[in-house]
Amino acid sequence: MHRILILFVLGYSNVIANFQLNDYSDHPCIRPCGINTRKTCEYTFTLEYYYTLSKACYDCPFNVSDCSRPHCVPADGSPRPILTANRMLPGPGIHVCLNDTIVVNIINNLLGGEGVSIHWHGIHVPPHMDGVSMLTQCPIPEYSSFQYRFLAVTPGTHYWHSHAGMQNAHGLFGPLIIREPPEKDEHLGRYDVDQPEFTVLINDWFIDMMPGQLSSLLHRTGGVLSDSMLINGKGAYHKYMRDNTTVYTPYEVFNVQLGRRYRFRVITNSLNTCPILFSIDNHNLTVIASDGSPLEPYTVDSIVLYSGERYDIIVHTNQDVKSYWMRTSGMLLCGTLKAFQLAVVKYKGAPDEEPGGNKEWNVDTHGIQLDPLNTKTTEGFVDISQLNSTLPNDESLKEVPDRTIYLGYDFNIIDNFRSHDKELYSVHEVDAPFRRFTQQINHISTVFPPSPAQTQYSDIPTGLFCNEESMKANCTREFCQCVHVIKIGLGEVVEIFLVDEGATFNTNHPFHLHGNYFRVIALDKLNTSTTIEEVKALDAKGMIHRKLDKAPLKDSVMIHDGGFTVLRLHAKNPGFWFFHCHFQTHTEMGMGLTLQVGTPSQQPKVPKKFPKCGPWKYEGYEEEGQETKDCPTNKESRVMLSFVVQFIMFCTIMLLY
Repeated sequence: MHRILILFVLGYSNVIANFQLNDYSDHPCIRPCGINTRKTCEYTFTLEYYYTLSKACYDCPFNVSDCSRPHCVPADGSPRPILTANRMLPGPGIHVCLNDTIVVNIINNLLGGEGVSIHWHGIHVPPHMDGVSMLTQCPIPEYSSFQYRFLAVTPGTHYWHSHAGMQNAHGLFGPLIIREPPEKDEHLGRYDVDQPEFTVLINDWFIDMMPGQLSSLLHRTGGVLSDSMLINGKGAYHKYMRDNTTVYTPYEVFNVQLGRRYRFRVITNSLNTCPILFSIDNHNLTVIASDGSPLEPYTVDSIVLYSGERYDIIVHTNQDVKSYWMRTSGMLLCGTLKAFQLAVVKYKGAPDEEPGGNKEWNVDTHGIQLDPLNTKTTEGFVDISQLNSTLPNDESLKEVPDRTIYLGYDFNIIDNFRSHDKELYSVHEVDAPFRRFTQQINHISTVFPPSPAQTQYSDIPTGLFCNEESMKANCTREFCQCVHVIKIGLGEVVEIFLVDEGATFNTNHPFHLHGNYFRVIALDKLNTSTTIEEVKALDAKGMIHRKLDKAPLKDSVMIHDGGFTVLRLHAKNPGFWFFHCHFQTHTEMGMGLTLQVGTPSQQPKVPKKFPKCGPWKYEGYEEEGQETKDCPTNKESRVMLSFVVQFIMFCTIMLLY
């Protein structure tokens, strides 16, 4: 019995070790990068429903040190359910070197049978690893796991987030940084410090869960409004009182030294219609990269950040030794409730006190601003198309593209059955507060197929696919919905006009393309509204200037309301790539489409035993002796099951002995 007890303790400790929730802050892949020093960098993310200021926080925020305890998620102080990876917000950061192999094991412990998938935003992965539920893979079921594996071939500042439903809005996201060896760094010598602690991940934040807000918006009179923001999962919003003393949850703090140049990697994960004005008091921002792609240095005083974008900036700490506010203020719907957040840039030797200046929402501009919201480029306002890439010109910048695609989008006044019933409560008949307009591209709302197109293309009825050319209905008069797919030949250079028609609301839409870079060759605001026909007419008169030299490379870009942005894509990466507005509710309501690059026969091979899913209809039972296929089983699960079985068998033998 003594021997059995020892074996049981050893076995139990092994099980506990396998379920530890690691923050990976000391991961061996966080290292100086060099040529030919590749590593395999493995992570395990356990996903679960969690809660802010849980019992892990003890007396936070009254005892501020308790707010830094493991598994404590203070957020902005608002008590609410959240979704986390490893009980962290943001989730664990992945910091690797160029050409490392990234392996991430996702364990789905979400409640209620909720499926999940993880998208590697900005990373050019094989399409099976892109993580879009029902386009590139089946959702990972509850109690199951899935292993993502890909090469870190896209250097720069990126991030990961859930791409299933609205989970991204509730905490399933984190940074993903791929650093280069000094020999490949375009900006070597321009900065002194580039460390994980100078990653800045910004998101808007809600007191309530977003699905409830969206349901209210669609079926009642509510709205999806951001209450607050977070910087690296922290901030001050909800007020707490004790002994007549008011306290808040702590701000994020960036500790710096006088006279150094810091590379801040800024990631924007805003989920609502929420451009964000970003600045640091008394400091300039020298932009050196966007969406991971290097740019010629350009110094500004503030940047308007749009959802999905990333900027690398150099901040020279050459001011008086004290603390300064890093400021984020939301616009459009984020401006309705004046959502904002602060963080602290603290010089070494500064007093332990808050920075001076106001602590309020503020979108007033001064100096030079990059990518202003819905504003024509003038003195003091610069848009991304005016910045220069440091990478060589490529095939995408040739004089004449192989093909041009026009994508006009807006909120259309149409009876969408998700929010209206044509016979019972038509959008044309209900009172104004109950009207819900439909987000569409070329008057089509996209939906995902019943099986992932990337891996089960032949299982999908061809009638479910459509585009503007194949759609037979008059979509300006009746609601059109399908798996919206535009086919592009492998190797084609495609020019894409994104036209924000802007007829219904004064808003803004940032678009993100999976799996590819594009060049931003033109961008302008025309009026409060416009049309594809107006843009074509301007182009025919030679009034749209294309930048075909040093045009910046990006994967996320904004389009002015009543304006246009012109992109050039060299379609070298075969796959089914989602291209969509990156505001969560707009994506959910259909403002997106899929670019199918290459024919089905040109798609990459499907990994062995890749999970399948789709509709099922009763057709009787398997015949006796008929072969059935086992479901894919995660390696870790098999190892654990094997250990448990062997342990039980051994204990049984010892008892019998």
